[in-house]
Amino acid sequence: MGKLFNNTTDRAVDDLKASLRAHEKLSVASAAFSIYAFRELKAQLAQIDELRFLFTSPTFAVPEKGAKESREYFIPNRGNEASVC
Repeated sequence: MGKLFNNTTDRAVDDLKASLRAHEKLSVASAAFSIYAFRELKAQLAQIDELRFLFTSPTFAVPEKGAKESREYFIPNRGNEASVC
C-alpha cells in the first residue's frame, strides 16, 4: 500500500517528484491529470515501470461557461446507419 496524497493543502506533484524512484509502480485515482502536471513529472514518469491512472468523476466533464448557440446546419438522418450494420 502506498502513500495517499492530499492535493487540497499540498501540491501532489511536489510530493510525487520527491518520492518517485526508478522501477516503481504508480497508481493514481483523480478526476484530472493536466499536461502541465505531466510536464512537471516527465523525468520521474520516464523512470517508473508502471503507471495506472483511474479517472474518477467527473471524467472529461467541462462545465459550459457560455450560452448554447443554435445549430447553423442540419444533417438529416435517412437511415444510413442501418445500412452500415
